[in-house]
Amino acid sequence: MAEDRQCRALKRDGVRCTNNAKFGGFCGIHLPQRKEYVESPNLGKLAWHAVEAAGAVAGAVELVKLIVQTWQSLPFGPGPQMPRDYHYLEDEFVPSLSFPSSFQPFNKGPSSVDWHKAREIYDTAVTILAQIKSGKSDVAALTTKVAQVDSALNALWDTMQEPLRDMVCKEIGEPDNSDAG
Repeated sequence: MAEDRQCRALKRDGVRCTNNAKFGGFCGIHLPQRKEYVESPNLGKLAWHAVEAAGAVAGAVELVKLIVQTWQSLPFGPGPQMPRDYHYLEDEFVPSLSFPSSFQPFNKGPSSVDWHKAREIYDTAVTILAQIKSGKSDVAALTTKVAQVDSALNALWDTMQEPLRDMVCKEIGEPDNSDAG
């Protein structure tokens, strides 16, 4: 029998087993217990992490979209000079055609939102979604990237002017509990 097709286990007497290798170089009799194997990934767990990650980053994309569209719905006099990151995001989303039924006046300048951070969140989330869709994503790296998106999204939210945050919350249908302990 060819050595590469022979079971690689040693019998109690020290002689190599002569059975055909069927499972990872071992015959059915000498197949090590699962603990002795290099553990194969739990595909259900990997799929769940991918679904959670996809949901989290898709939610981040939708929130950035909602921030842009809420900003677009604000009544302005002469429009402020907006940064390139805002225009990039504006080009990514269909313009909002709705206007708020009410809003609290506030100083609506280009710095009302950290548009650079919003663009970074959007770009990172889109990249993660593409990796998940392609099936070329490492779960550990994916988890780290999703945590970074979540952290950046929280930082963006915390730096937005409160009246604008309130408007976005109303669009979502949620109260703004960012100050609640």
